[in-house]
Amino acid sequence: MIAIVILGLGLLVVATMFPIAWTRTRDLAEFTTSTTCTDAAEATVRLLTQVSKDLNGNGTYEVGTDGLSSFLGDVNAGGFTDPWVHALDLENISADVLWTTGPPPLVGDFVSEPSVGGPDPDPDSQHPSILAGIFARVVQVALQDRVYPPLPVPPDASSTTAEITHWKELLRQRRFGWSVLHKLDYATPPTLDETRTLTTYVVTLRRGQATNRYARQNPANVPEYVLPGDVPSGAVVQPQALGASEDVLFPVPWRVQIAIVDATADAATIGLPGVPTEVNANRGQAVTNRLVPEMMPRGAFLIDERSGVIYRVAKREFDPTHTDSSGNLDQAVLTLEREVPYDSLDDDGDAIVDAGTGNPMEFIRTVWVFPPPVQQAPRPGNLPIFIGPQPVAGIELRTMVFSP
Repeated sequence: MIAIVILGLGLLVVATMFPIAWTRTRDLAEFTTSTTCTDAAEATVRLLTQVSKDLNGNGTYEVGTDGLSSFLGDVNAGGFTDPWVHALDLENISADVLWTTGPPPLVGDFVSEPSVGGPDPDPDSQHPSILAGIFARVVQVALQDRVYPPLPVPPDASSTTAEITHWKELLRQRRFGWSVLHKLDYATPPTLDETRTLTTYVVTLRRGQATNRYARQNPANVPEYVLPGDVPSGAVVQPQALGASEDVLFPVPWRVQIAIVDATADAATIGLPGVPTEVNANRGQAVTNRLVPEMMPRGAFLIDERSGVIYRVAKREFDPTHTDSSGNLDQAVLTLEREVPYDSLDDDGDAIVDAGTGNPMEFIRTVWVFPPPVQQAPRPGNLPIFIGPQPVAGIELRTMVFSP
């Protein structure tokens, strides 16, 4: 009898250990993969990208004459430079590629039609440098170089059916890839002949299933850009997705807005050195949709576009009393794993974070986020249904220096 009890206790201990061992093994494997992806991404970005260059030697940047930068925010026409976080445009692939018979349709993370004269669904299309005439944010990193393990060069129209099928099978097996965001670091705006230092955010992305598909953001519904030192104006922009035909196989970043604190917060609260870890997703907004809170589940990473600070969502709580016209919960409170620095909220540089009757837009932060996969289904109002966990396996910061 005693032996049976001891055996039962032993089996119970072993059974309870397996989930822990499995979780730790998975975490270790993802950490190793993330480190490998980060090293590969850094080497690839250094090799394939460049900063603006003064090719004609006149000291000013001229569209169509001088070397175009791979990095939005770099020295451009009129000397415009910004210190915000931007996403490097990388090559992606149509989500329906595994079920087509011909060569794989390659697209950009942002640009579905990479023609300067054609439609440009680029979330950064309202950036001042692009409005100044610098459109050609061409794909710099090929798809086969940003997946892990790397793939052979994709087949083209001259390839046989067997070659195309084989390549797609290799693609189907890929579960990891990477993306890069970047932030120009400077005390004073650099000139065309100076080296540029960038903080790069190398994001390792996991694709849990071969059938996962990821929606891309509609450029008509993105936050505005303002010059450094200015405060955004107007209402919060509610994001939309492009149609299902624009979905891709690997996760892509979106630019969306959250409210760090309520715009009517008490003045005494605003005077603290930091603000609470709770932020609002759609709460208090006149117009809302469910995308913002739904794309930020527990574990999601948010990168503040202005400060470059990385936040992780520890908890998401929907407001059960507020729904959209279709009955979907569309407002939530997000609890972050770290406090938001108070000084990062001062957009206009007056050493005061305005509230109430001041400038509540200083509490509206634009963040980069990689949303979960979406269902393949009709999308009334271009509002996809997110399914599965958030796709970021890890983020590592690297400093890169580029010479013109």
